[in-house]
Amino acid sequence: MYIPVIHKVVEKDSVLMERSLPEKGTLEVSVGEELRPFDHLGYCTASHRYLLLPEDFKPAVLKGKANAKKAFAYFGTVLGKAGDSKVTAPYNGYLAEVGKKEYRFEEEPHKHTLLSGVWGKVEKVIPEASVLIRTTTIDIQMVASTSNSFVGELVVFPNQKEFFEKYFVSAISARPGGKIIYIGDYIDLDMIKRAAEVGVGAVLAGSGKREVLTYSKQNNVQLGLISGFGEVATLDDIYTQLNKTIGRLVFFHGDKGLLRIPIPIEERRSKKNRKTAKVLKKVRTEMQVLTFQGAYFGYIGKVDMIKESSILVRFQGVNEPVEIFVPNFFILE
Repeated sequence: MYIPVIHKVVEKDSVLMERSLPEKGTLEVSVGEELRPFDHLGYCTASHRYLLLPEDFKPAVLKGKANAKKAFAYFGTVLGKAGDSKVTAPYNGYLAEVGKKEYRFEEEPHKHTLLSGVWGKVEKVIPEASVLIRTTTIDIQMVASTSNSFVGELVVFPNQKEFFEKYFVSAISARPGGKIIYIGDYIDLDMIKRAAEVGVGAVLAGSGKREVLTYSKQNNVQLGLISGFGEVATLDDIYTQLNKTIGRLVFFHGDKGLLRIPIPIEERRSKKNRKTAKVLKKVRTEMQVLTFQGAYFGYIGKVDMIKESSILVRFQGVNEPVEIFVPNFFILE
């Protein structure tokens, strides 16, 4: 029986990555220029955060201003009330009426500097908008993720929940919105809620229950599960690669289900040392497989027995092997 193979870690030699300004601005690089991750590409003036106010919100800062649709407020200023609760400005910005009795609070615009984020060469410059860069990356496939994209500095926690709980806030307190954090083999609902409260840009974990992914989607928290659902350990080579990447900018592409890590020339493997990535492989016992069947959709296990059109798979925490039918599984490498 030959089955498709999913390669969890793939090195790619010639990847085109677009780095875009959030608003029209100025770019300061040219075609052919060699770049490093913290090189400046350009700048613009932009707002990065906004808050949609509840339907029952009644503004205070617009009162007494004839036909006023927008007003500035400093951090901590009382913007108005939602029911019996006061609503204060979470940062300096503008309260605006965006529809009939619909209000939004938007951060005060400030200078935004666009960094390269990669080692590579400029292939194309779109004036006032974006830069196309050719680079080398290591792509880590995620089994499940939310659909948005995000760029941030990678922070890696060891696989101990106690360490996470003790050092979480202090480790990401500086610019939490600019961080992508890996928190270990397993993430539970309490952990993802804490990450959401602090405002982390994106969260990575080896595995988690479906309720964690559901919460993330409902609350606009970017989440990637590398190994799958349940309680599945992160593969050693993936954890090693994440550790090597601490402090660098990495690219979370939830819609593609991958974490993209730019690497410098000295970290590239020679073509002689690269394994040829096979598309199909013969199934053997003890192989690790990713399943997509019933209650075991998105779970990883090991092959226990091979039948004519199915396999028996051992899952962690399950007493008896489970029969998984073709084509509801892939080999993991």
